Amino acid sequence: MLVEDIIDLGLVSHFLGADPGAEDVVSAASHDGACTAFASGEVVVLMRREAPTSPTLLRAPGEHASAVVCLTVPAAAAVVAVVGYRSGALAVWSSDGSRLLRLHLHNSPLVQLAAQTLGGCDADGGTLLCLWAGGALCHVCAATLGEALTSRLASGGEGRGGRVATERLAACFRLLSVGERPSGGGWVGVASGGQLPSPPLEVDAALKGGRGEAERGREPPSLGLTLTDGASLQLHLVTVATAEAPPPAAADADAAAAATKATAGRVAAVGSTAAVRTWSDGGRVFEAVWPDPRKRYVAASDSLGRVLLLERATLVQLRVWKGYRSVQCGWLDALAPGGGLSAVLAIHAPRRELVEMWAVPAGVRLRAIATGPGCRLLAPAPPLAQAEEGGAPLRCYLLQPSGALSRLEPTETCDT
Repeated sequence: MLVEDIIDLGLVSHFLGADPGAEDVVSAASHDGACTAFASGEVVVLMRREAPTSPTLLRAPGEHASAVVCLTVPAAAAVVAVVGYRSGALAVWSSDGSRLLRLHLHNSPLVQLAAQTLGGCDADGGTLLCLWAGGALCHVCAATLGEALTSRLASGGEGRGGRVATERLAACFRLLSVGERPSGGGWVGVASGGQLPSPPLEVDAALKGGRGEAERGREPPSLGLTLTDGASLQLHLVTVATAEAPPPAAADADAAAAATKATAGRVAAVGSTAAVRTWSDGGRVFEAVWPDPRKRYVAASDSLGRVLLLERATLVQLRVWKGYRSVQCGWLDALAPGGGLSAVLAIHAPRRELVEMWAVPAGVRLRAIATGPGCRLLAPAPPLAQAEEGGAPLRCYLLQPSGALSRLEPTETCDT
């Protein structure tokens, strides 16, 4: 492991009012490890490598943070923190402590922020997924979000230009309702599978509508979304036109500001998803899903101590690892023998005090590292790159109780 930074966790604990390693503390790191966020209650603490003894505090009085992700904005040479709260609110903060945006999109806890930010603004490009327990989600185009954040950071939020930039950023978050009632207490995880070129197996007849092949061939393409409510894994579809439509342009700053004030930060759903596959298995309870940022696979953990590797478009099970309870997973890249990058799944088993890195889909263990107690796996989102920029290699970090933030490295080559 390569140590990227040393974080003063004592300082984090002082401002957070909680142990940074506690289960109810949510945390995230930027792609380069230069910024790490810890959230508990109404406080988010940002630790920056450039100012290790001067943390940035992001306070939201009366709120309780439930999810956080750090996004790198290359065009603005900046890092922002997107924070979800139990009230259903969502806020975007700059690393200097300025709040760039606050929206109240749904009246249920925001339970996951899944950043799959590789690619441009198309159905197979990068996305930021926001999931609410009560049955709502946002499918945000990463490239559009990056452009809006760059504009908002440059404007400073002041004057007519600042109001237009804020409205443009708010318009990126298009709310979708989940077209299925959760069988448990609510939705707990989401992952994007990108555009599906043809309907997956066992598509519900209601979606087909009894139409002929020629007519169905003219239908708009669909996006695949994997959701779990604990009791089951489900594959949902939503049309590209609904989920990926560009945000409306705010030509007039005063009109945009008036519209924002009139809606009080609330956004109506623009469409809904439709469940086409459901997978449940007796006493199994799915605890979390970890989306592959390149949208090839989905990893899921359950209450039986298993980690499942699933194909993104069909939810077909490819691999299963047994004996892993309370796991944390993340994705990283390894060099393939013939060139290019191969997918690697990192599995942190706290009870075993072990991190393992597995080549997928082959299921070959590349490396195992003893970690000790109290460690946490952080899987940051790749930078918000434009389509022509390609994608940066995926990274994972291990945060140790000493404060060492170490980057995980698989073997030099990965034969899958």
